[in-house]
This record gives sequence, structure tokens and C-alpha cells, in this order.
Amino acid sequence: MSLEAQLGVACFRSGDVVEAEGHLRAVLEIDETIKRPEDAFTVGSALNNLACLLSHSDRNEESIVYFTRDVELCVGTNGPAHPTVSQARSSLGAAHLKCGQMARAEQEMLAALDGLRNTYGQMPNADVGDALVNIGALRAAQQRDAEAEAHFVEAVSCIQASEGDNSCRLLAPYEHLERLAHKGGDKGKQALYYSKARSLRDMCGASPHIPHDKSIRVLPPSSS
Repeated sequence: MSLEAQLGVACFRSGDVVEAEGHLRAVLEIDETIKRPEDAFTVGSALNNLACLLSHSDRNEESIVYFTRDVELCVGTNGPAHPTVSQARSSLGAAHLKCGQMARAEQEMLAALDGLRNTYGQMPNADVGDALVNIGALRAAQQRDAEAEAHFVEAVSCIQASEGDNSCRLLAPYEHLERLAHKGGDKGKQALYYSKARSLRDMCGASPHIPHDKSIRVLPPSSS
């Protein structure tokens, strides 16, 4: 089962989304019954990764189905306070936002951020940064630009403190900040954020198919 899961991730990262979808769906067909904790992680990862693939292919309503199943499995396996649940809820909220479902998006995103902050406290954490990026995107969609900018700036700070200045997870907040600066007519900020985003795109090998955050879950090498 884990071989199919690993092949799905590898194909997704290489941009072969059709092949990746086949492998990830195969994982879900193989194991309908969760018997061991590692099985739950494998199936949950396949649900998450398939949802990410669908989302990045603009099949957003389909992605919500699999993100929701992932949240339910994470809660059932790890309890509602586990950080994996919060990460899954943040991704689910982002999918709702892509479908224009603002109230559902806000509900999931704020719950995710609260959960992550309860877990990590004041300790810098890049998952908190990713959650802040999602909320920032929601605020931007709501035309609440000042709040959006504050969330993106805080996200940059969290990710830098956790992973350094060259983390590929910084690409998303920098791109959002660049767009906000362009909208606000601040050419200085726009040029600054464009430069930072371009450097990261060059370094990370940007692809429209592949998330730059850690939304893809990779199985441990020892899984079998």
C-alpha cells in the first residue's frame, strides 16, 4: 500500500498529475479498513495528497470531499487537538475559499490556527505560517487588505524563524504581498516582494502543479 502512496507523491512532485491521481486512488481502494496506526497515516496521507492534487488542478469541489474525509480520519485516529487535524482543517478551509464558500472557509481556517497555536504556543512554527497565509488569502478575498497584509507579514516571520530565509514556504506569502502592494500602488514594496518571490521560484523550481508548502504528506521510509 505504501508503495502506491510513495509513487503518487513522486508523480505529483514531477508534475504527472494523471499518474499521481491513479496511484493515490489505488491506495484508497486497497485499504478500506484501518487496522493499524500506520495504515491510518497512509490512508490519511493519500486522502490529503489526492485532495491537494485535485485542488491544484482546480477541481476544488472534489478536493473538499477528500480534505473532509482526511479531517474526519485525523480526528478519529489522533483526537481533535492533534496538530495534523489543524493542518488538515487549514487545507480544507483553503479549498472552501477556492469555491467561494467564505463562511465555511473562515470557520475551518480560524479553528486550524487556534489549534496550531494551542499546540506550539509562542514557538516559531512554519505550519502556523501556512495557516496565516490561508487566512490572509481569505481576508484579501473579503477586501480586508490591511488585515490580509498583517497575516502575510506574520506568516513570513513564522516561516523564517522556523525554517530560515530560503524556505520554499515563503513563496506564497511573498506572492500575496506583492499582489497587495501592486493593488495599493506601493511600487517600492511591490519590487521588494517580487524580487524575493522570484528568487524563491528560481531556487525551488516552481511548478503550477506542486505546492510549495508542506501540504503534501510524505510517508516515512520505514513504512511498508
